[in-house]
Amino acid sequence: MMFYRKLEADKEGRETILTLLPVIRGLEEELQKKTVDIVFSAWKASGVGKFEDLRFSRHTEYPLYLHILETVETGMMLLEYAKEHWKDEWTESIDESILLQALILHDIDKPIIVHRPETENGIAHGVLGAMMARDFGFDERVISLIACHSPKSPVRPGNAMMQILSYADLFSADHILLLDSRKGFFQ
Repeated sequence: MMFYRKLEADKEGRETILTLLPVIRGLEEELQKKTVDIVFSAWKASGVGKFEDLRFSRHTEYPLYLHILETVETGMMLLEYAKEHWKDEWTESIDESILLQALILHDIDKPIIVHRPETENGIAHGVLGAMMARDFGFDERVISLIACHSPKSPVRPGNAMMQILSYADLFSADHILLLDSRKGFFQ
């Protein structure tokens, strides 16, 4: 079953995405285009009319783009702290561009998984996103981080970028779940 089509963002879609996710502008020009195109493709595959109406999960109205921004900001703060305080091989292994791409794209499959009922019990979160990232030509390290970032992932690479992505993602996710009086991941 095909869950999405690889699309090139139109002018209006590009402007909308860059307005709501300005962190994409922190990427090199070629990566900006690729990132906008994959986000546009996921948005259009969701069937949701407005980008800002994409939700974090089926159980909340919290906007996905806010979760992405929170995850990026938290992840970059963790990176800055690590670089400032831990000058060792752990922090030296971090590729800042790869990490930023993964922070932005970690939930790239959520528009499809959250908004299309036929995906509810079909494909694991992260797997579809990794497949999409591969189709769009992202670096294998970005693909791996997307594939394995979910707390439910059976594989968790023990590297610095995965730890930063996981902590940043769960920090935002727990905040969202607790706002809705739901149990967070970290209990």
